[in-house]
Amino acid sequence: MNKKAVFYKEHLEDFKRGIWCFVDGHKSNQALNHLKKKVPCWGAEVPDDIECCDCNWEKLITISAPDVLWGGCYIPEREMWKIRNIRRRRRMAC
Repeated sequence: MNKKAVFYKEHLEDFKRGIWCFVDGHKSNQALNHLKKKVPCWGAEVPDDIECCDCNWEKLITISAPDVLWGGCYIPEREMWKIRNIRRRRRMAC
């Protein structure tokens, strides 16, 4: 079994439910440009040590890792309890 398949199998529960996140203001959220429709955007306070998966779903990292700055990350449901002060953002940034 290849390395990526092993990672998926080990973390399958994490991939069932979660949210995609991008560091506020980094590259004007260009990572969303491929979407045909505008998506709702939310802002929140997220601790630096929250565990997430890199944008390629190849490794578990923290949101403070350099990989998150250029590609965003996926936060699994099991870590969402750490997110605070969630608020709706204006659509202009997304």
